[in-house]
Amino acid sequence: MLRISVHEDTEPMAVLLEGKLAGDWVGELRDEWTRLRVLRRDRIMVVILTGVSFVDAEGRRLLAEIHSAGCVLTGSGLFARDLIEKIERSGSGTTNPEFQKQEVGVRGA
Repeated sequence: MLRISVHEDTEPMAVLLEGKLAGDWVGELRDEWTRLRVLRRDRIMVVILTGVSFVDAEGRRLLAEIHSAGCVLTGSGLFARDLIEKIERSGSGTTNPEFQKQEVGVRGA
């Protein structure tokens, strides 16, 4: 399950993700991202990943796409910081084959 909370009236615009970004939930976030791109225009958008406990390969590609579009990925905790670092280091997230295959998660989540 993934909870997506969007704060459109804040500056910067904020999207808070909580739970597992995997399977059908990636499509839900993609739909929301499609809607938010129109609203965002030149505004800064921050995606907060602190509450995310698992991301599959497709979810990671979507986060890389969102990051490549100029959005800021942020989060505290080892999992979120590691995920963000890997996305930032890989550029788009689609050029590194290990990035595409690897699924990441927090044990016990």
